[in-house]
Amino acid sequence: MDLDFATPLSAPTDRVYVSWSECLELTDYVDQYLVSRRYVVSSHSRSAILECMASYPGKAPYRKADMDFYLDANVTRKVGALPPSKR
Repeated sequence: MDLDFATPLSAPTDRVYVSWSECLELTDYVDQYLVSRRYVVSSHSRSAILECMASYPGKAPYRKADMDFYLDANVTRKVGALPPSKR
């Protein structure tokens, strides 16, 4: 077996890791984030979260705790206030 260490492996950017063995697809993570922060789950809210995630300064693989912290600190500043859930 010949391993090529000169070529770095790329980490997946289409998911967020909840633990070492569990991950969420990006769309599922965004919906879960919106619900957990009591925002309306709509196409506008999803787009706003994805727009904010695009400027995340960390490298993949993305960890849920890190992404939650980043979004909590930056969503309002980067994309404006999101509408709250009516529940």
